[in-house]
Amino acid sequence: MKPNFIQRVTNWGNFPVVEKEMKSDDSLSKIKQFVTDNNEVIARGNGRCYGDASLGEHIFSTKRLNKFISFDRLNGIIECESGVLLSEVLEVAVPQGYFLYVTPGTKFVSVGGAIASD
Repeated sequence: MKPNFIQRVTNWGNFPVVEKEMKSDDSLSKIKQFVTDNNEVIARGNGRCYGDASLGEHIFSTKRLNKFISFDRLNGIIECESGVLLSEVLEVAVPQGYFLYVTPGTKFVSVGGAIASD
């Protein structure tokens, strides 16, 4: 796992601003260990939520979990990791004739964040 570092963390509205230890990795076993070792872990995508949803005591950044796993072009089904941005989904889907049914006000939201915020 990459070294831990304290950083100023905020979301889209820039309030509140907190200083928290941010962790990031793309190894599932290391992520599992972090979650096991800490209480109240919150996953953080690209930090575009309007409130304070991703400002927990222990923050895990999903930005490195940004890989596409598969794309069923016939049925328009994409499987990807949670850190993939909607902009990246659109880059793959639109040329194939697909578009997302529902989109937020920005395309720079992570897939995981969009699902979590429903």
